[in-house]
Amino acid sequence: MMKKAGIGQQGSALVYIFGLCLFLSAVLSFVSEKVKLNRILITSFEQEMILSQMAEDLTALAMDHLLQNTDYYDAPEHFKISKEKIAALASGYQATVEIRDEGSRFNPNNLPVAYWQAYFRHVPQVHERIVEWCFRPVDLSVRIATPIRNNYVLTPEELEQLLTDGDRRLFPSSSLTVFGPANYYLLDGEVFVSLLMRAGLKLSPLAVETVLEGFNDQWGQFYNDHLDTLLSQLQLPELPPLEQLERLLTAEGSLNPNFIEPSYLRLLMPADEQREFSDLAVRQREQPFTSLEMFEDYLHNSQGVTISSVRLRHLFSVQSTVLGIKVLIADQDGDEVLLEVNTVVERRRAEEDPLTIIYRHKKWGTGKEVSADDG
Repeated sequence: MMKKAGIGQQGSALVYIFGLCLFLSAVLSFVSEKVKLNRILITSFEQEMILSQMAEDLTALAMDHLLQNTDYYDAPEHFKISKEKIAALASGYQATVEIRDEGSRFNPNNLPVAYWQAYFRHVPQVHERIVEWCFRPVDLSVRIATPIRNNYVLTPEELEQLLTDGDRRLFPSSSLTVFGPANYYLLDGEVFVSLLMRAGLKLSPLAVETVLEGFNDQWGQFYNDHLDTLLSQLQLPELPPLEQLERLLTAEGSLNPNFIEPSYLRLLMPADEQREFSDLAVRQREQPFTSLEMFEDYLHNSQGVTISSVRLRHLFSVQSTVLGIKVLIADQDGDEVLLEVNTVVERRRAEEDPLTIIYRHKKWGTGKEVSADDG
């Protein structure tokens, strides 16, 4: 009996030892996997930090490049950064830096509906989508004779949503923007009222109609940047925050003829002087306009368009004011985009801080996104 008991005890000990070994093996495996996971997380975090700093450095390179341009005009050649300068800041990775004129693109937020219809004449579905987006009914019990937009396309992501139908792209987003102030000389009463409301002014339906009528009556006057003078003549129940409204509205020409697209330019010509401007892209690339006088000469002598010098100055400038910077960082072989950072800056040459960031968006190649930062 004692022999059998000894054998049983030995068996129990073996089972215990075997179980202990399995437990220790599991613990060691867990610890090992945890160490591996920590290493992966640390490596991933370090890579994100490296890529984020690299994107900041490349964005700073683009901003410095813009500040180095001492010419009195902007053209495509001014926005090119040498590959050597980019490579010096992207060690071990493939990177590209693109600078674009953002403010010379078609901005539906700032233009009358009639412009939408003409600009999207070949893709009416886009026109319909923007109308539906911007004129969403808020209070069906309040009706006014002139519908006022109460929603806006505020981010590039919302713009992409409007331009995409399922997997089909309806219109290139590179032709449009949501940034930059509205030009006073392209407004109608409806857009002006929408700008007042965006600036924070509360208007009753009666006040909306009064402002609409007053603006349309006063539109032909030149207010020459004295916005408070114009507002005082519109019989507003109260004044909107001028600082906010001045960010949304300008009387200075800001559309650069060296970057504007032909389809947008044709809308800005007199109704009986519209052209297709099929040679404009070549002209912008090979012989950019260094002055508005040169642009006026092109319109008159090359296109047969008669437009006043005053209107040209009200709408156009050969100096770009709202600019976009796109940084793409890919792996060493350039096969996979790891990080994309889009920045939009506003340039004001007369101020101490000539470049102000008004938008920043970071998108990781893995699908991880950091929310946009609007200025």
